[in-house]
Amino acid sequence: MEWISTKIRFPKEGKQVLTACKNKNMEDGIWLYDLCYYYQDTGWEDRINWEDVLYWTYIDEPKQN
Repeated sequence: MEWISTKIRFPKEGKQVLTACKNKNMEDGIWLYDLCYYYQDTGWEDRINWEDVLYWTYIDEPKQN
């Protein structure tokens, strides 16, 4: 899995991704993660937390033996 900075690029529209955000209200700035979708006209959708998305990655399908 490769984390991609939102400063570099955004995911394909309508594809579910895992996002990483830093909690700005906590002193230690813990990481928060969401499964959500990105759309160019509306941004990130179906999120649970509302911090700024810093990184995202596509979700790999489970490998079958």
